[in-house]
Amino acid sequence: MNLKLNYLEKFMLGLYYQVFKSPYKPIMAFEKENHKNMQALCFIISKYFYTSIFPTYFWKDYKLYSPELETLLNSLDRKVYSIINYYNNYNEDEFFEIYSDYIKNKVNDYTLVLNDYVKFNGDLEILSILIFLNSTEVSYDYYDAHKILSNNLLNYDDINMSMMSYNCMLELDDLNLEYVLEKKPEKFCVS
Repeated sequence: MNLKLNYLEKFMLGLYYQVFKSPYKPIMAFEKENHKNMQALCFIISKYFYTSIFPTYFWKDYKLYSPELETLLNSLDRKVYSIINYYNNYNEDEFFEIYSDYIKNKVNDYTLVLNDYVKFNGDLEILSILIFLNSTEVSYDYYDAHKILSNNLLNYDDINMSMMSYNCMLELDDLNLEYVLEKKPEKFCVS
């Protein structure tokens, strides 16, 4: 069994650290809080980066779930010493230096927004669910967001979390629009 971290695992570990400001902890026998957070984080990143690096998500048991990502996380959890070594040598500048300036800035901007959200006790899983559900049921204010979440989550009734998640979603959408408009116009033109 190969216990070395691959590129995707290193990216996910770095991304996790950038958002939560704490390392991902392998939790093979414990409640999988890190898995829940990583599932939500990977969904949000794949949504705003239009990437197929992260697997497909399904709506299962009142949450977003990717079986492929869960398998990857279970495999990652077995690489305890590699993860410890990765974080012992972690350097934020090195995490970003392998990307072009455009991607580096975009990743940094998104992780800053998500970090602020998490810092104020935002639940990344609730945010990812709102983003997912908002693609079919558009929310025009945080009351709509709360209604969407309440209708789709079992025993959910946290208006403050709905408001905070809605505001974060708007901030991520604004960033996304900024980056789309920043591209050179010729990339949008048909010649």
